[in-house]
Amino acid sequence: MKLGEIAGISIRCSPLVILLTLLCAVSGRISELITAALALSLHEICHTSMALSLGCRVSTIELMPFGFVAELTAEPNTLWDEIAIAAAGPLFSIIAGISCTALADRFPGAEYIRSFAAINTGIAAINLLPALPLDGGRLLRAALSAVLPPKLASRIAIFGAITLGAICIVLGALMIARGEFNITVPIFGLFLLMGAISEFKKLQELGLHRVLKRCAALRSGSSVAVRCIAINKHTTAREALRLFDSSRYTVLLVVDDDMSAMFELDEMALLYGASAHNTDLTLEGLASHGFTGIHGVRKNSG
Repeated sequence: MKLGEIAGISIRCSPLVILLTLLCAVSGRISELITAALALSLHEICHTSMALSLGCRVSTIELMPFGFVAELTAEPNTLWDEIAIAAAGPLFSIIAGISCTALADRFPGAEYIRSFAAINTGIAAINLLPALPLDGGRLLRAALSAVLPPKLASRIAIFGAITLGAICIVLGALMIARGEFNITVPIFGLFLLMGAISEFKKLQELGLHRVLKRCAALRSGSSVAVRCIAINKHTTAREALRLFDSSRYTVLLVVDDDMSAMFELDEMALLYGASAHNTDLTLEGLASHGFTGIHGVRKNSG
């Protein structure tokens, strides 16, 4: 649900937040909700400020029960940038929790300051769990991406979210069965599962973004590593797209059944052809429509 815009950033709200707000109102815990909202807002401001300082534009911020999720218009330029953006929020929450605990007795309203400290500590602990879309999941993905393909790193972090989410839902059900009514645990599980589904959908866009980024680098005069693959003409565009390596520019050498080279097809030409026609079309079929060559240039056959 869209709430509005602030400085060009779309602000959205998850239905789970509305449910949690109603539960807090019924149970008389509005003051805790306000304190948590303040802590989460400061946590997210740190994420957003770090992203903007590193040249990343934030398009959307979605209010979630256990944190806000910021959507960037483009991926961070380096793994260190991704780590810095992901770590900014938890780092603030940890510092705020420690500082407020240490200084609570020196200022009026010590009880509120201790509550703010406890909430910040909880936010840091929850967000550092190794599960996307939590900050810990983003840190895990960045660390794994240094040694694994980015998509595999993302899948591992998504699997962490699915596992933790399922555990929380099962625990919540067991608690209710035992007469211990605590809706927070299953809501957290739903939050993780919904986040995992959203992150899985983004994986489909990840490859395309990296392809466009490499093409822009080539057009600007930079060099990128190239991966050349020999592939049969009967292979479908869908199957060929799965062969893309996110870290290298892919060029396909299409061969016939006698293993004789027919034509070359780079990843941009393949993307153009697949989007213009159908991903179930064979590479030979794409060539018949004129989609062959390098740098996504359409060549008219005949």
